[in-house]
Amino acid sequence: DEFQDTSTLQWEIFSPLIGEIFAKNGTVMIVGDVKQSIYRWRNGEWETLNNFTDKDATINNISKNFRSHENIVRFNLNLFRCIVEDIAGGQTSIPLDNKQRETIRKIYEEKINDLHFDGQNLENFYNTAKQGGYVEVQLYEGKKENDIRGKIIRNMLIRMANLHQQGMPLDKMTILVRDNKHGTEIVEWLEQFGFTLHMTILMMDINYGIYLKHLRRITYANTTYQTNK
Repeated sequence: DEFQDTSTLQWEIFSPLIGEIFAKNGTVMIVGDVKQSIYRWRNGEWETLNNFTDKDATINNISKNFRSHENIVRFNLNLFRCIVEDIAGGQTSIPLDNKQRETIRKIYEEKINDLHFDGQNLENFYNTAKQGGYVEVQLYEGKKENDIRGKIIRNMLIRMANLHQQGMPLDKMTILVRDNKHGTEIVEWLEQFGFTLHMTILMMDINYGIYLKHLRRITYANTTYQTNK
């Protein structure tokens, strides 16, 4: 699983094992999505998965999202479509040759068999029982990260407080950060912003996620909010 983050060394180790399995008439299933490759900083090589062809394996593309809600899927598919049309289509100033554009098109073009997402046929790409969902994207302008990071964190914490007042349990909130340094900084902002933390609330994992799942109560703006969990 998550084969898109396999490193070259890992693949070199794994390949002989696959050969051994095939020699005994066995099968191997590899699961991955090149678009989800996030571990290049740990030598993950998405090209290994991307270069598989029908000659190498039986490839089954699962284009229907059964996990996410309607608006999440809509946002993602429209983003992918823009990438295909603008970047792969040569509509931007990004210097790409034809091979690079074709690679991007192959990665981000969403289709079920010969059915392409056209902006109107969303029902073919998600579980229609999962209506709703919400995505918000904010863009910040600044020459350096330090110029905008404080504003980003303040806006994030305001958003968290508003969501909690609207009934969103704290154990449903996760803050993803780039590294431990940023995670520590957010913890300091939480305290400065007026969140009174009543229990052990932070768990840092290898993906640098700050989970509020153990936080049962916060005090914000002189008002205490109690979660149900």
